[in-house]
Amino acid sequence: MRYQAIPWAVYGNPESAGCGITEAEAAKLGIPVRSRTVQMRANGRFLAEHGKKGAGLVKVICHAQTGAIVGVHLLGPYSSEIIWGASALIEAELRVQDVKEIVFPHPSVSELIKDACFQLDHTL
Repeated sequence: MRYQAIPWAVYGNPESAGCGITEAEAAKLGIPVRSRTVQMRANGRFLAEHGKKGAGLVKVICHAQTGAIVGVHLLGPYSSEIIWGASALIEAELRVQDVKEIVFPHPSVSELIKDACFQLDHTL
């Protein structure tokens, strides 16, 4: 069992959820990482339901050399509903490249995880 893959969620307003390590934790552990943060309003479904003023973020953190997903953190609506999938990515030790090949439902807010991975891919 990969304990770092256990998801957490806070049912506040806004919701927040995460799994894996943060960039600060990676630095303490000496793990080189890269990350990308995507605004939730960049997603068509989110924008249609919450408008331009809707707030939310999705951050994906990967190992700088291997591209393995080591953390995913969300802030905004749907966070508690999306985090299980991010947990599965970490549990399966998937890389950014692997996530790019997964078919996500469209339109769905969960696609933001894939969007962040496409942005991360340009840096690997």
